[in-house]
Amino acid sequence: MDMASVEITGYTLDYLVRYADEVLPLGVSLFPINLERLEKVQQWKKENLRAYTSLAKSCRLSPKLDSYCQMIFQLPMTVALLSGNCTFIKYIWPNNEVKVLHLWGGHAIYEPNLFWLDRYPFLTPQTSEHLATPDIRQYRLSSNIKHQIRPRLSNRPALSISHNNHFGHFIADDLPLLTLLNGPLSAFIKDHQLVMPLKYSGSILESARSLIQFIDSRSFAVLDDSCMSEDNPCSLVLQAFDTMTHLAANCPLVQGFMCHQLMSRICKQLVASQGSQANTTKYLLLRGGKYSSRIANLKELLELASRHSYTVIYPHQHGTRELLKMLSCASHIITEGGSTSLNAYLFASPASRVTVLLPKRLFEHTDDAMIYGGMPYIIPFLYRSDYVLGETVVKNSIQTSDIVEYNLGAIF
Repeated sequence: MDMASVEITGYTLDYLVRYADEVLPLGVSLFPINLERLEKVQQWKKENLRAYTSLAKSCRLSPKLDSYCQMIFQLPMTVALLSGNCTFIKYIWPNNEVKVLHLWGGHAIYEPNLFWLDRYPFLTPQTSEHLATPDIRQYRLSSNIKHQIRPRLSNRPALSISHNNHFGHFIADDLPLLTLLNGPLSAFIKDHQLVMPLKYSGSILESARSLIQFIDSRSFAVLDDSCMSEDNPCSLVLQAFDTMTHLAANCPLVQGFMCHQLMSRICKQLVASQGSQANTTKYLLLRGGKYSSRIANLKELLELASRHSYTVIYPHQHGTRELLKMLSCASHIITEGGSTSLNAYLFASPASRVTVLLPKRLFEHTDDAMIYGGMPYIIPFLYRSDYVLGETVVKNSIQTSDIVEYNLGAIF
């Protein structure tokens, strides 16, 4: 492959679903799943929309955020099962976070939105600003970044199960869609091996094996990182597959609904195996490890939490099965925002109350990065959340990482 000669068109997944005959490359097939036909989806969506309307009345939402939310509530919730000739474009950002793009038929990328494609340093925009549309963009693959092109893999079809190495993104983006393959759709991946182009995949693998039935019986092919050795410091790797299968959603409400379905099913299974138990335990979930808490008045919060009999949990210290066992029996969970709150959404019983602590400016002065990189993990879970919005003490370039002071009286 001559990198400099590769021209790429980015399409939104919604555009792909609507105009598949025009934009689907030869050798690539699309199986769209329209969830809007299900009555339970309609009910869940209405419940989430009511929660959004209530939130909009309680604070001054930025016009940009309101416009984004109105747009995703209008989209028909659709899952796209893509299969065929595909090249993994694996990029390692300077912060060591791995991201994967799927290049279909050698020239097409399909994403829920195109905001982030413009940020990849190896994709050079070719569409002038006045011709750019929200649904279609043209790019050229740049050869200026040190890269490695690997031999095509053609011996066995592969299923892509994660698009990066971030646990929060996996459980919010990929895991909910993969649960669809527990049922009749498993026929699409009968002979597939599971591919994870990740450097740190332990927690992701554990979650996948704990919550997805078809995982244990499959072999994994984890693309190694020999390209990252000191004598070959590539940050960009291209790996072609004759047959790759991948699930994607046209809007984040799809993952929110699938999370709801997954947890409802798991809770029923727990009741069947352990008997009905009263949800009485209360937890406070805090960021930990390399992501320290962003609560300015944390000491006072911990004192109040102890006084009100809350157990403090740092999710990164616990495995999936352990978190599931603890949080599924919670009556109330107070959680910091970001990936920490995703543990509450995924592992808590639908009957549990979840209070999320977030900076007020995230809603009132939302920047573009948070519209497309933060809100997709908040809006789908409005139906089961209360929010306590605090005042930012120290701003961060990532708004959810602001250091924030909260009114503790509003939390307890």
